[in-house]
Amino acid sequence: MKVHAGELYLTAESAPFGSELWKTNGLPGGTVPVKDLAAGPEDANPSYLTSISASKLIFSARTPTDGVELFESDGTSVGTTLLADLNPGAPTEDSNPTGMHSVGGDYVLFQADGGLLGSELYRWDKNLGVTLVKDISPGVDGSSPADFTTAWMAGKLQTLFTASDGVTGRELWITDGTAAGTNLVKDIHPSDSSWPYELVYNPADQITYFGAVDDLHGAELWRTDGTTAGTWMVLDIHPSASSLPKNITPYAGAIVFSALDSTHGREPFISGGSLGTTMMLADLEQGTGSSNPSEFAELRGELLFSAHTAATGQELYTTDGTPGGTHLLVDANPGPADFTPRELTVFGDEIFFQGDYSDIGREFWRTDGTAAGTKMVADLAKGITSSSPSGFTILGDTLYFRCNVFGVGFELWKSDGTRAGTQMVVDINPGPDSSWPAETLVVGNDMYFQAYGPLGVELYVSDGTASGTNLVCDLNPGTADGLPTELVLCGGDLLFRAVDTAFGVELYSMALPGAYAQDLYLSGNGARLSATPPVLGGTTTIECEGAPAGSVSLLLMSAHIGTPNMTLVAAPSVSWIDPPTVTLRGAFTTESWSKTQPLPATPALVGVQVNLQAWFPIGMTFPAETSNGLHLVLGN
Repeated sequence: MKVHAGELYLTAESAPFGSELWKTNGLPGGTVPVKDLAAGPEDANPSYLTSISASKLIFSARTPTDGVELFESDGTSVGTTLLADLNPGAPTEDSNPTGMHSVGGDYVLFQADGGLLGSELYRWDKNLGVTLVKDISPGVDGSSPADFTTAWMAGKLQTLFTASDGVTGRELWITDGTAAGTNLVKDIHPSDSSWPYELVYNPADQITYFGAVDDLHGAELWRTDGTTAGTWMVLDIHPSASSLPKNITPYAGAIVFSALDSTHGREPFISGGSLGTTMMLADLEQGTGSSNPSEFAELRGELLFSAHTAATGQELYTTDGTPGGTHLLVDANPGPADFTPRELTVFGDEIFFQGDYSDIGREFWRTDGTAAGTKMVADLAKGITSSSPSGFTILGDTLYFRCNVFGVGFELWKSDGTRAGTQMVVDINPGPDSSWPAETLVVGNDMYFQAYGPLGVELYVSDGTASGTNLVCDLNPGTADGLPTELVLCGGDLLFRAVDTAFGVELYSMALPGAYAQDLYLSGNGARLSATPPVLGGTTTIECEGAPAGSVSLLLMSAHIGTPNMTLVAAPSVSWIDPPTVTLRGAFTTESWSKTQPLPATPALVGVQVNLQAWFPIGMTFPAETSNGLHLVLGN
């Protein structure tokens, strides 16, 4: 049942119609069938009734011709029709949406198999629902678009991805979300596929870096500004073979990555995007051996990472971006034994991670960036058994993760960074069996995730308390697994892929009445703006860190826009502010500041969307530098 547009919609069974969609206004004469979708006594079995606007309702139903598909209704028989049959044919054929990627909070890009076209590029937005962007590889084979990354390039918000058009092989593509704006960037390897991988945008120079293969070289470091002419190899680091760059991480206006050269193993490199600015930071494992640096995480201007040498094993290292400033931070597990720090996560003024210590096992650690400040938070599993904390997620002032404790299994835990403040949230799958919480997404004051419980692997939500951790819905009824994955936010909705017996693997959306703040990234100068969820009847706290010294910070608000602009801002900054609707919400003179904004308790404001951004007019003149943008959705 669903209350929609002042009436109650429900599934009901009657002799002439079977199980169909009905509505009622609460009066005997106002209780009527909406439409006999399956015709005659056949059952349509409408389910998952969901309001998508003030006038429209969507739901799933079965018809003899279409199988189980998605329908929409405006409450009339004529206005109740099939919405989308992405994969015509058998009812359980999968469209198998993957690579869910939110673009500016406005729409989501993904690949899906429509049956007749193969796996192609689709988009979802709140107004139009699911639409095909472009049939990149005509016919049934499909282009299999993947590796989406959104960037501000060539004066536009665009999304880079890899795809195979059936002619050029798997190459680099770009899209602005339209068919006309979806094109091949460059055929990097004309005789084969260039296999672009690990696409990483660096806002400092508005360039995207990646690894790729061309006709003359192996896998090397490439860069693109989104144009054919602006796409080239940075440097042939390993002329006789492949340097295989990976772990690409923006840092201090440049990028740091790991690569192989002709005389060393895999070591840390830095590049400003050109031949003369690309160099090895240090040969940590002397000679041809590899230190295999990974897990790069920035803390207060230093970049921490994990690397291995024969003398110290796998330990924590640090760099300031210079060869002289690249060295071992601490041999936490002394001697050649591996400490193997993994999942380095910045939380507050420290980095939290899992580390392996002799006689204790793999446990929960923290570091403030110094040797003395690198300590174990807690031996959660006790003794040599490992709790293996992982999947770190920040919600407010709390760090959430999963870990394994004897008799309980892998369950949901939380920490404030202290031993006393580290505890299990709830045993979702009671007893020694694990719930394996994963696929975590923070939405406002809540966290959505996949977990294994009494009804199989389904969608859960938690506010950090045992009583506030609950099953959202049984997507695949009974004990069968719904397997919700690839959770993304867009326009006030939660989107994800899931499976059930009737549909197969398909795209799902859930309207979120709750408030949330979504980071739009693309910071111009490294300043970071954040906000607590804008809850109606309460307050939202807006904070800024890293404002330019000596500048005045202007906190601006406008109507939501999903595409930034360059009005009154200086590159590499971009503006997430809509000029016609902009208002000034405060001015500040310190490098870090906060503002608490009260919000009215007005139900009509649920779902209202605004953008926030901090601007820094250096010397009180324009164009200005900017922070990242925030997309706020007001709610309960």
